Formats: sequence, structure tokens, C-alpha cells
Amino acid sequence: MTLFAKTNEVSITSDELVGKFVMLEPKEATVVNTEKWGKREAIVARVFMLEGNEVLDHGNTLIFWKAVRNQLASVTSAEPLVAGFIEQAAGKDYSYYRLVDRTPDGFDAEAVSEQIAALR
Repeated sequence: MTLFAKTNEVSITSDELVGKFVMLEPKEATVVNTEKWGKREAIVARVFMLEGNEVLDHGNTLIFWKAVRNQLASVTSAEPLVAGFIEQAAGKDYSYYRLVDRTPDGFDAEAVSEQIAALR
């Protein structure tokens, strides 16, 4: 598979990530004062998405979902990205979001890594 990198300057919202394959690079932890929920912990993460044969850089977005924030905390300098599908799951009394470790058909990790490195 040949991938072509393209940069998208427009930030994407976390709600737009649900159901999509994403590669997230955490930048920093922060606290955000929201209208609806008051002060909330979040991680600023750079979002890369594989769309067709292109890796798109969607810039930074805030990740509020606790399970995904916990997964982002596991990155290392050797593996600075976390990848998978963002899915909504149902708990006993609530729903939550998580990053499921699954890749799309035909996913070429080496080619994708090269394209992401070129975007940095």
C-alpha cells in the first residue's frame, strides 16, 4: 500500500473520532473549564487518521474520555503513538469511550509510520 501524507490544519473534535481508526500522540495533560461539566481533566493529543490511502494530520484536540486518557498515558519515547478504533461501550449505569486495539484491513504499519514521521 502506498500512502501519501497530507496536512489538515483544521482541528477535529473528539466526537468526530468515534468509530474511526485513529493514531493519537499525547502532548500534555490539562484541566479545561467546560460550560456543561465545569472543570474536567483532558489530554491534548495530536490526531492522525488513515483515510483511504492517505494519512491525515488533524492537528490537536482535547481528549476527555478517561479510558482513552489512561491508554494515552502508556506511550513511551520508543512508541509515541497509540492507535486503534474509538468505540463507545456500555457500562452498568453509563456509557464510556475506549480505544480498541484493532487495525483496518490492509494496514501497513511501517508505511504509516514513515508518513507520520514526514508530517512531524
